[in-house]
Amino acid sequence: MDADGDGIREKNGKRLSIGISTTTGSLNRERTEVVLQEQFRSLGVDLRIRNHHPTVMFGSYDEGGILKTGRFDLALYAFLAPPDPSTKDGSYSERFIPPAGQNYSRIRNARLTELLTRGGRTFDFAGRKRIYDEVAMIVADEIPIIPLLWVTQLDVMPSSLRGYRPNPTQSGDTWNVAEWRLEE
Repeated sequence: MDADGDGIREKNGKRLSIGISTTTGSLNRERTEVVLQEQFRSLGVDLRIRNHHPTVMFGSYDEGGILKTGRFDLALYAFLAPPDPSTKDGSYSERFIPPAGQNYSRIRNARLTELLTRGGRTFDFAGRKRIYDEVAMIVADEIPIIPLLWVTQLDVMPSSLRGYRPNPTQSGDTWNVAEWRLEE
C-alpha cells in the first residue's frame, strides 16, 4: 500500500526500502544500479545505492568486508566460474558461509550441501550428471544469486589456425592447445 502517494509502498508506516551495493568506480555496475533502481521504483520499492571501494566490498571478514560480513541487502559483483560444477560448493554449501568461504548469499540448504559434497567425490559421469541436475534445480528454486550477464571475450586468431576452440570459462583458451595446428 502506498499511503502517502509517493510511489513507494509502506507497511505500518515503514517504507519498503532495500539497499544495493557494488564497487565504486565500476561504471557498468553503477549504470546497472540506476536501471535496477528505476525498475524497483516501478514496483513500489525504494532501492538505495550504497557503494564501496573494492577493498571494502571484497575485504576479509576481519577487515569488515561488505560481502564477507553480510552487510548488504543486494550485492552486485562479478565472479568467475570454472567449467567443473564441483567448484560450486564454495558458493552454495553451508560449509562455506563466511567467514569460512564465499557463500555470500548465505544460502542454507542441507540437501544442496550434501549433493555438492557428493558431486565433488563422484567420478562416474552419469552419476555426477544426476547430482548436478538436482543441484541446478535447487539453485533455480532457491535463487541465491541472479546472474545478470555473461561477459563475452573475443579472441583474434589467424585464419590459418585449426583446432582452436574458445573456452567460455576462466580456464583460458589454451585448454586444447595440443589440438592446434597452423595450415599453410
